[in-house]
Amino acid sequence: MSHQHLFSKFLKVPRSFRKEQDKRGNFRGFTPFDSQQLLIAQQLSDNYFKISIENAGDQPINAVLAQADKDAQTYDPELVRYALMIWIVHDPEARRRKIKIPPLGSRADHIVTPGLSLQASTGRIPLQSQDPLSWWREDPNLCEHHEHWHIVFPAFPVNGKSKDREGENFVFMHRQMLARYDIERVTLGLKIVKPLDNYHEEIEEAYNPNPNLSTNPDDDPTTADIPFAARNAGRTLKDLGGNNTIATMTKYRKQLIDSINGKGSTPFGTDDKSATLIGNTLETTLHNLGHVMIAYIMTPGDLDSSGVPPGVMIETRTASRDPIFYRWHRHVDDVFAIWENKHAPHDFKADAPPVKIRKNDIILSFKDKLLEVDANGNSDGWLEYAKKEFGGHNFDSDVSNNKVVTNELETEMRDRDFIWAEDNKSSSKITYLYPREFYYFFRVQNTTDKPIDITLRVFLVPEELKNSRVHWIELDKIRQKLGPHEKAVFSQDCDESVIIRKPAQKTPEQMDRAITPAESEAASVLSGDEKSDEFFCDCGWPFNLLLPRGTKEGLKCKLLVFITDGALDTVQAPTQPKKCGSLSFCGAQWGEPYPDARRMGYPFDKPFKNNSFEDTFNGLSNVAIRDVSIKWVQDFPDVSILL
Repeated sequence: MSHQHLFSKFLKVPRSFRKEQDKRGNFRGFTPFDSQQLLIAQQLSDNYFKISIENAGDQPINAVLAQADKDAQTYDPELVRYALMIWIVHDPEARRRKIKIPPLGSRADHIVTPGLSLQASTGRIPLQSQDPLSWWREDPNLCEHHEHWHIVFPAFPVNGKSKDREGENFVFMHRQMLARYDIERVTLGLKIVKPLDNYHEEIEEAYNPNPNLSTNPDDDPTTADIPFAARNAGRTLKDLGGNNTIATMTKYRKQLIDSINGKGSTPFGTDDKSATLIGNTLETTLHNLGHVMIAYIMTPGDLDSSGVPPGVMIETRTASRDPIFYRWHRHVDDVFAIWENKHAPHDFKADAPPVKIRKNDIILSFKDKLLEVDANGNSDGWLEYAKKEFGGHNFDSDVSNNKVVTNELETEMRDRDFIWAEDNKSSSKITYLYPREFYYFFRVQNTTDKPIDITLRVFLVPEELKNSRVHWIELDKIRQKLGPHEKAVFSQDCDESVIIRKPAQKTPEQMDRAITPAESEAASVLSGDEKSDEFFCDCGWPFNLLLPRGTKEGLKCKLLVFITDGALDTVQAPTQPKKCGSLSFCGAQWGEPYPDARRMGYPFDKPFKNNSFEDTFNGLSNVAIRDVSIKWVQDFPDVSILL
């Protein structure tokens, strides 16, 4: 039996996991948001690293799994599974043997499936409408992204080391989730998320988990009655015992704000390194406690009341399903924004590279249209076509009428059958968003007689949110070189974006399985180190949610390309960062530094000049902003079939 099979079996979450927790005396259930349980998980994880090193010449994988089996007899098995997944992601021996965390759909199929196939209104949504965005929040790949990010970045040092700029990344990744959720809200005529900053308010939103999360299957006495409790409307936070109190939340918030304002015993600085310190402190205090307090809002007693399950906010794999997740994280983000807003707006002219880019130099093409100029799907052929049609004597021309150029992007809602690992391989229908695949082409001019390195930073925002810097979503970040006085045309495939998980999950099989047969066959010829690199790629934003859904009429957006000096962006590292996983959300591999010297979210990490998007970016030759619309359509050509 393969090592992967053994680990997959161990990491499988039984439907009776609540009863298993009760047997170990953990009536509150495991959560990485509880500092006491997190400490135990850290100790177990560190021990697995120690065992792996001590048995390096023998059978380290078997020794670690044997210890995990033993630990699961003493501790909550869910806690042990969490500790083991952290070891799998970070241990070199596990990577060399290409041990992977199975996808959420095969580890916990009863947890991953959405409640409804689609609540997809085609127009503006009345405020009283029931949960019009459940399809987005309950997307299985979104839930898995959030879980996997917290495994890559647990709120403690892994084997004695913290990942570079972890606290800053905590803020940035969750801010991007918030921005994308808010965009979907305003698209439907809803207001942006209101922060949960009043700890005594009656929370008007309810959340009812779907039946897979909240009921016992018929005639199955071996399973827990309710894995996750519903949260009724009108509930208020309450004290849960120990430090789990509203007073502690208030104290944490005050300490954070005082430190940001230079008060208290440990004031924060204004330098870039302080972003990580604030993010770490914010995550491990106010953020984590808020998750616990909200998750147990329906509990009549304290945290250790038996037989009363928590809500979905208790786990990283389910928390983002609940609308309150976004209200809580907007409050957390607002605290961090207090620190950001103490900075003056950027002086972009001070370190701008000597380049020129115009709005007409941002060119978009659908892949299915590019197949008309190179039917083999050869990206080099597409680039050569672009250089001929958009560059050379056409470099200063408006090419918007070219046959492969589009001024709008498209999305559609698709269905796939999710095959349950249990229940006789029956299936459930999952409806999900998917973009019409496209290419960027950028025309950039070097205005000097010296070669330069540049970084193209690509962001998007709906027209109505353009003056809110926290709502610009990152689409890509691309490094390029320019020769002296060169007028270049660059290309970038949307599925190579620095934000997404690699390789992009496009087919139903790729979305619901960890390693497809084709990927396994392709990796079979790689060396051990190459396999380690190849299978690091599980961290990142799901490709199917790359773009907002848009509207039937076309959501009017701004698409911005901000070019920075590559020499100033470069971080010195022992090796070049791999093009694998999301470099933006997950950083470089293992112990390497984060591969960008700028603050995360740059150029949107400091206040706008006069609170105006236009005042901030007008007159800069290294910035181009164009209008683009995103249209939600019924159907479009499937490139995977055409290629």
